[in-house]
Amino acid sequence: MMWWLSFCDPDKPEGTQFIGACIVEADDIIAATMLAHCLGINPGGEVAGVAFDRDPPDKYVNVLMDKEMIADMDRGGKCLSTCGQDRASGFFGSPL
Repeated sequence: MMWWLSFCDPDKPEGTQFIGACIVEADDIIAATMLAHCLGINPGGEVAGVAFDRDPPDKYVNVLMDKEMIADMDRGGKCLSTCGQDRASGFFGSPL
């Protein structure tokens, strides 16, 4: 199962709290978070995650993504979300 992990630093000023996101393959959110740490793509802070069952393009897997890379993924033509969210809110509602 693929996991979208979003990281934030609640101690930063509002509007700057997002510190990155990643997509990893793992059995559960704990394993996903640990894998992100082992891969060096967990920037710390708080983490929230959502599981999904589609295969994203390889260039977005196992890398720490910033807002620009996430926006690039959303412009890629296919929204990976199946939850019917508005694309303007970003991939899985990520805080763009």
